Amino acid sequence: MELQSHVGAAATVRSRLFSKAKVKSLCMTAVIVAAFIICWTPYQVTFIVHTFVDMGDVEHRYVLWIFFFGMANSMINPLIYGAFHSCSCSRSASGSGGGVAGGVGIGAGVPQAR
Repeated sequence: MELQSHVGAAATVRSRLFSKAKVKSLCMTAVIVAAFIICWTPYQVTFIVHTFVDMGDVEHRYVLWIFFFGMANSMINPLIYGAFHSCSCSRSASGSGGGVAGGVGIGAGVPQAR
């Protein structure tokens, strides 16, 4: 009977950790998609407009900067991943979040057999 309650407690902790991981993953995905849209929209709009309107007056350096802004998305993605990773580490180190450092993990809170 006592073993069943320990297994149930571990399953509850595990399901809570999976729920937090799903929410964190969804938030990170939304931020990455937003960064992609923000970075590549000027490039796409420029070339759609260029298709229908003569843009002979636009300097080449502006087009290069717009292209660079789109390519900057590749530089931003690792920063987003790092920000989400450091954000969870700082919360777990303070004890308010999940993770092993915060004292919540599989089997945490379950009395150990001696």
